[in-house]
Amino acid sequence: MEEHNSMTENKRETKLGVKTKLVITKTEDFFGPGLFHLLQFIDETGSIHAASKKMKISYSKCWKLLNRAEEQMGFQFLNRYNGGPHGGTSILTEEGREFIKRYEEMLEEVKQISQNVFEKYFDSYQ
Repeated sequence: MEEHNSMTENKRETKLGVKTKLVITKTEDFFGPGLFHLLQFIDETGSIHAASKKMKISYSKCWKLLNRAEEQMGFQFLNRYNGGPHGGTSILTEEGREFIKRYEEMLEEVKQISQNVFEKYFDSYQ
């Protein structure tokens, strides 16, 4: 009986929450948390390769995500400069930077709305 009580107490100690995921779509889903973080890491590192390693996804998958988003939006998210002895570099375009800024702002607003709606329906379980 003691085990059951401690399990019930642990469940009560862990707070119920809601997770919000935002995916932008056109003819297909093309921009969500994965590409958002990839672009942030590319912005930090200047490298698709370094960003792919940081995210633990393949370099080719990164290219597929980027190409699909650019095809869907009709503009480049990155200016890519090919290698050479020290490797290439990738820099967010102004359009790409503006898009991820808007995505991040919308995500924060949607999270707040989701939290408010969640509390409306699930506050009694807290």
